Amino acid sequence: MIKTQWPRIQSSIVQSSITRSAIRQGSKIGLIWVSLLIVSCAHYYAIDSNLSDRVQQWNKKEAFGKSISTLELVHKKNENYANLQILLIETKSLALNYEKQLLAKASTLIQENHWHQALLLYNTGISNIPNNDEFKHAKNEFYKNRQDQIDALQLKLLFVEGQSLPDRTPLINEIAKIDPENQDAQLDALNIARQTENTTSTLLKLGKMALKNQDNEQALKYLTLAHHISPNKESTSALKKIDDRLNNIAKKKQRSNAKKQKNRIQVLLAQHKNLFEKKRFAEAKKTLLDLQSYGEKTPHIRQLEIELEQAIDMEIQFSIELGQRHYSQGQFKEAYQTWRESLNLSPNDAVLLAHIERVQRVLESLRRLNNSGQTLEFPAE
Repeated sequence: MIKTQWPRIQSSIVQSSITRSAIRQGSKIGLIWVSLLIVSCAHYYAIDSNLSDRVQQWNKKEAFGKSISTLELVHKKNENYANLQILLIETKSLALNYEKQLLAKASTLIQENHWHQALLLYNTGISNIPNNDEFKHAKNEFYKNRQDQIDALQLKLLFVEGQSLPDRTPLINEIAKIDPENQDAQLDALNIARQTENTTSTLLKLGKMALKNQDNEQALKYLTLAHHISPNKESTSALKKIDDRLNNIAKKKQRSNAKKQKNRIQVLLAQHKNLFEKKRFAEAKKTLLDLQSYGEKTPHIRQLEIELEQAIDMEIQFSIELGQRHYSQGQFKEAYQTWRESLNLSPNDAVLLAHIERVQRVLESLRRLNNSGQTLEFPAE
C-alpha cells in the first residue's frame, strides 16, 4: 500500500515539538527541586564533623555539585575550615576536568552519530553538577543541532520520494485503470495523487522560502523538482524568477571579471613599459607573454612585440660585439659571461650558441694547459 509520507512527517514534527517542550518544562521543574534538595542537604552536611570523608566519597561518585555546594557553606569558625577550603579548591579542579572530559566525549559521540548516548552524558553531567552553565549550554545546543539534523534528513527523504513520484505515478494509475475493482489498487492511486499534491506543495514552499532568503542553489533545486513532479503556473513563475536572478548574477559577475581584466591589462602594460625603458628585456618579455594571454583585448599588442624584438636583436648584436672584443683581448671568461647572459634574451640564437661553444672549448683547453703545461692552440675563427 502506498502511503502519503510528508503530512505524517509534518504531524510528527509538530507532536515531537510539543513533547520536547513539555519534557523541557518538566526537566526545569525537576532541576529546581533537585537544586532545592541539594541546598537543604548542603546546610545539613556543612556542619558534619566527617565532612571531609563525605566529600571524598561524593567526589569518587563524581557528585561534584553536592561537594562544592556543601563546602561553600562551611563557616569560618569551623575548626577544619582551612583544610576544607583546600579540599574545595581540589574539588573544583576535579569538577573542571570532569566537565572538559564529559563535553569532549559527548562531542565525539555526536560526530559519530550517537545522539542518544551524548544526551545521556549531558544529563549525567547536569545531575552531578546541577549549576554548571557549560553543561546546560551544551545540552541546549545539542537539542538544536539534533533537530537540525532530523530536519535535514526529513528534507532529504522528501526529495528522494519526490524524485521517484514521476516514475511511480503512471505505473500505479495504469494498474488501477486495468483493474477498477481492485480496491487496493484504487487506494494506491488515491494515495499517490495525494502524495504528489502534498510533496509538490511542500517543495514549492521550500523553494519560495529559499528564494526569499537568497539561497539560489536550494531554490532552484526544490522548484525544479516541484515543476518536474507537477508543472503548474506557480512553479513556472517561480522558476522564471530564479532563472532571471541567476542570469543577472551571471551578468554582474561577467562585468566584474571584465573590469578586473581591464585593470590587470593596464597594470601589465605599465610594467612592460617600465621594464622596456630600463632595458630589462628578459622581464619585459615575460610581461608581454602575460599580455598576450588576453588576446585581442590588449591594445597594440603586435606593435609592442615588434618593438621588443627589435630591441632584443640590437641588444644581442651589441653583446656579440662586446664579447668578441673580450675574446680578441684574451678575456675569455668575460666573453663567455657576456654571451651567456644574452642567451637569456634569445635561447635559440644560432650565432650566440656558436660563440659560446667556441669560448667553452678555449676555456677547456686553458684548463688542460694549466694542468699539463702543453701549448695552447686556439680554435680557428
